[in-house]
Amino acid sequence: MGITEYLNDERIKTDREGFRALAIEALRRFSPDDREMAASLETEHVKTSDVLKVWAEQIAPVFSDLNERQSDTRFKKSLMRTIGFSEHEAETAIASMVEQRRQSLIDEVLGNLYHGDLHDVTYQQAYAETFFQQSEASIDSFMHRYGDFISAIDIAEKHHIVLLDAHSSWLERQRAALAIHKERQRITSDEDTRLEEIEAELQHLTRGTDRLLGQIVEKQWDFATILELQSKYATKIQSQKSADKRKPSVRYRLFEQVTADFRSDEANRLTRGKTHSDVQQYRQVYEEISSLLLEVFELKAVERTRLLKHIEAYSRLVRERSLILSVQRDREQFLAVHG
Repeated sequence: MGITEYLNDERIKTDREGFRALAIEALRRFSPDDREMAASLETEHVKTSDVLKVWAEQIAPVFSDLNERQSDTRFKKSLMRTIGFSEHEAETAIASMVEQRRQSLIDEVLGNLYHGDLHDVTYQQAYAETFFQQSEASIDSFMHRYGDFISAIDIAEKHHIVLLDAHSSWLERQRAALAIHKERQRITSDEDTRLEEIEAELQHLTRGTDRLLGQIVEKQWDFATILELQSKYATKIQSQKSADKRKPSVRYRLFEQVTADFRSDEANRLTRGKTHSDVQQYRQVYEEISSLLLEVFELKAVERTRLLKHIEAYSRLVRERSLILSVQRDREQFLAVHG
């Protein structure tokens, strides 16, 4: 898992502590020497990212081609044949040409990069030249560490996440640790407050705003299943002859066909495990299920729209509550392991 995955705002919301751990590690890996190197490359107009960009786009590809040319046996044999070089002389000549091309490329690119600065940039340009004379693996490794370092700081600032920098002073580390503790307390308090608000809104929806919604929730019915059954029922009604569409006998027959399996399954579920369950009780439960379903299915258009609106609101609140509880649980587990 890389730190760039947390560029997604939703990921931060669900795994704040996971990001913090990765970000603190990114700060630790970007050592004081790395930071001094980055600072030495910068001027008023040139940032470290600019230097790394010209490396990746203008220098590294040419260096790669030069490396291939230097190991090209055909080119070496061509020099040996046309000029009369020995194998060692040909290899020496090729190495010299490659080195000259490397240096001229570096001079050209850095000259263009630092050209816009009004102040003397001799030191920064010379430092950048030394930087590019490292091995490609060393430069690529620095780029990766620098990228994670910058991403960690940018994301933390955007989402107001306190980070502890292992390379800062003892006093700064203590302040950061205290700030992290307070941040965690504030986040948890905000979450708990929101959970209380959600619970109050759910209670208002199911007990005060919509009686049918409350009964559906009480029976623990899946909203999607109920809406799917209602849709099938409406489709069957529409398929009838015009004269039959409003006949109670026809509508009830179709209702029974569409909901038979559901009503039977739900009656079994609601009476299962009850010590004194008998036929009479089963019949009562079955009739309650039928009555509630029928009432939902026979709602007028305005009433049905209102119920759908309340179902959507209820579902959204339940999802939000589940997310907050999941985040709290994951955070507790993470901190129990990582501290």
